[in-house]
Amino acid sequence: MDYLKFYNLDEDPFRFTPDPDFFYRSEGHNEVLLSLDYLIDRKEGFLLITGEPGTGKTITLKVFIEKCKDEYEIALIITPRLSPEEFLLAVLDDLNVPKPTGGKNEIIKAFREFLLSSAADGKKTVIMVDEAQQLPDETLEELRLLSNLETEKEKLLQIILIGQTELKARLRQNHLRQLDQRITVRAELHPFTLLETSEYISFRLNKAGKGMTIFDEQAKQAIHGLTNGIPRTINLLASRALMSAFIEESRTVGERHVRQAATHVFYSPGRDPLAIFSPILRFLGGTVENKPVIVDKNLSTPRPVRPASPLRTIGFAVIVVGAVVVGGMYLFASKPRPAAISAKPAPQVLAATTSPATSSVSDPRLGDKAVITAIDNKKKSAVPLSGPITALPDFIPRAALDRSYGKKNPGWELYRGKVTEFRVKRENNGVIKGIQVLDRGGAGVNEVFMQRALQQVAGAIVFKADSTEQKDGYKIERGKVGNKLQVVCYRDGAGGKLRAFVITWL
Repeated sequence: MDYLKFYNLDEDPFRFTPDPDFFYRSEGHNEVLLSLDYLIDRKEGFLLITGEPGTGKTITLKVFIEKCKDEYEIALIITPRLSPEEFLLAVLDDLNVPKPTGGKNEIIKAFREFLLSSAADGKKTVIMVDEAQQLPDETLEELRLLSNLETEKEKLLQIILIGQTELKARLRQNHLRQLDQRITVRAELHPFTLLETSEYISFRLNKAGKGMTIFDEQAKQAIHGLTNGIPRTINLLASRALMSAFIEESRTVGERHVRQAATHVFYSPGRDPLAIFSPILRFLGGTVENKPVIVDKNLSTPRPVRPASPLRTIGFAVIVVGAVVVGGMYLFASKPRPAAISAKPAPQVLAATTSPATSSVSDPRLGDKAVITAIDNKKKSAVPLSGPITALPDFIPRAALDRSYGKKNPGWELYRGKVTEFRVKRENNGVIKGIQVLDRGGAGVNEVFMQRALQQVAGAIVFKADSTEQKDGYKIERGKVGNKLQVVCYRDGAGGKLRAFVITWL
């Protein structure tokens, strides 16, 4: 019996190929998809998506392409190390445009004719470049010039660059600043939180045909700690841990199986603890011990080192002690002093009145009772959208539900994202009465995110304030979206960062 049958699985839950059927919609992935929709709907030009290797950039693109392939003309370039002319030919080939005879001018002419024809048919054209950090400078400049293809009313082309985090630093270089200035929407994929890692493992198991949890909570915590929440590495370690438990004929994967699997994926437990100082030891004349550190397939490399003599060991110890002393002096010198005025916390709006202090974003300075209890005081005089709303909108990460909050505050649900907090107020019959979106990380709520949220719940992305006021250091904007929603925004100072917005059905 193979391990899939042993665990009653229909297919491998942790295979490495990016399969859209196994796409886990974390908060970060959801924000990227919303940004993609926003860019193309508004015809904004350039979108930049970045993330560490293995965070799910490629599978997010595949999910988006699968959803929109009949609506848009999409050229996906996955081998970006191309000259400008080679790049243009690759785009035409992916769009099934016949290769023109002649040089670069004929290629651009054929491409423009295709864009005009597609626009006349009501189709938008999108170029997606995966691994865009590998694009040559001259090809990046060609992309900038292509973005100039437009009619009198709108751009004919949207361009999406997907790459690793170093792409952001590269675009900030002086010779690429014109391209960087044209990027109107930016999104970044981060590693999973512990909660998202746990949900991700359970989600993939369920998709593979197993309704019961195979990995216990200690195993999931160990996987998160060893992988730093990187989805690709989670798949690798979880797959090996599943095999380790299968060999023992254990129906549950525990922390011990994860640790055993880690020895075959990451670092050997027998590794010399001085190995991290191997460059210094080599400089001092140490010898390299031919013992593998990484023991996964062909990744083994002779890395740990051993001092060749006591004299060299003493020299090494002197260097380490010196580094500790210098580091301690630096930490002491850079120790922050108490600030005269503390940083302003994000506003607490529409909190459940039974326990307003339970949130990490509470702000007791906001004493506007009419705002605090706005959801509870709203009249139900109009029907929201085409009927009562009971299902959560897609922009709220379901996996981030804090169940303890609902027990303390009946009628409320709290979803804690990495940088944003969502609170949902429901009627007794389950109908959603209002939604709060609050900043948790200090960077502010993404304006594009608010616009996409309004589009999801009201079919519109334009919000105009009917009234504004300054209160306790915040600019409070109130307005309606059509005759369906009341929206309240809270900004720093006279109109700085968006700290929170509240949607209330009329």
